[in-house]
Amino acid sequence: MTAEVDRKRAHQIRWSEKPSIGLLYFYIPEEEASLHHWVESKAKDGFKVRSLGFMELEKGESLPASGLRYEFFSQKELNWYYQPVSGPVQNFIEEEFDVLIDLDRIGRLPIRYALQQSKSRLKIGRCGEEVPFDLCFEVDRKTDIDSFLKITEQYLDMLDPAKEKTT
Repeated sequence: MTAEVDRKRAHQIRWSEKPSIGLLYFYIPEEEASLHHWVESKAKDGFKVRSLGFMELEKGESLPASGLRYEFFSQKELNWYYQPVSGPVQNFIEEEFDVLIDLDRIGRLPIRYALQQSKSRLKIGRCGEEVPFDLCFEVDRKTDIDSFLKITEQYLDMLDPAKEKTT
């Protein structure tokens, strides 16, 4: 696994000071419990966390209820260009997260749009994607959410300027 980083932008984030975190992801039922556990764990530790999940709904299906830290959108809320047009997505885009983590493995257009439009300070994702991330990891597409988040946390912790001064 390798990582590429825009050090100037990454050094502005102090992981030790509990930055706000946004998560973008494609909803996979088997991974939802892991994601929920991570989000709740970070919130318990004092981080402000919000997630936005994209779902491909079958006919007759509806979105899960949104909550304080969880919001969802589907293909029903996309325009002709596959851009999300719902209120929750626009609110997520406008929020200035300190860190935005893209957990989508294949770069789906609706998620990619939200990522590109986001006002977040530091964007993190998988290398090789067309979107310029400030910090990216070259990991296999099969890498699960838990592993990707663990790698992300390790790097943010290492890049924390407050930690560098104490070492």
